[in-house]
Amino acid sequence: PAVARNSLSSRFCRVDIDEFDENKFVDEQEEEVAAAAAEPGPDPSEVDGILRQGDMLRAFHAGLRNSPVNAKDQAVKERAQGVVLKVLTNFKSSEIEQAVQSLDRNGVDLLMKYIYKGFEKPTENSSSVLLQWHEKALAVGGLGSIITARKTV
Repeated sequence: PAVARNSLSSRFCRVDIDEFDENKFVDEQEEEVAAAAAEPGPDPSEVDGILRQGDMLRAFHAGLRNSPVNAKDQAVKERAQGVVLKVLTNFKSSEIEQAVQSLDRNGVDLLMKYIYKGFEKPTENSSSVLLQWHEKALAVGGLGSIITARKTV
């Protein structure tokens, strides 16, 4: 009787035998698109679109979303850094303080990480802009945000 009960089990139905077929066709482009969609970090095209609309605060938050802090892939981290730096350098000086104040504690800490990462590889005019961001982030986040910036993005 125990054997009969086990043979009625539907567990075998959950195995995808095609998964084990070495001749199974796999569309590599589909896999690449799925992998790109699953990558951590901000979506560069989304952020660019928001920047073109002129909604700086929304672009700022979109740039900080899905930060790849724990990602192992350095290219992913550098792409995210480029997106965030692009947003930061597009801000007017007079709007920086409002943007920093719109963040919670973790957001200010994350911003500080991006600021320090930007200091590592300065581009034309980026250092002066990053110093302005640093001043405002320090005022909101305090020294604790500098200490947490040691774990780079």
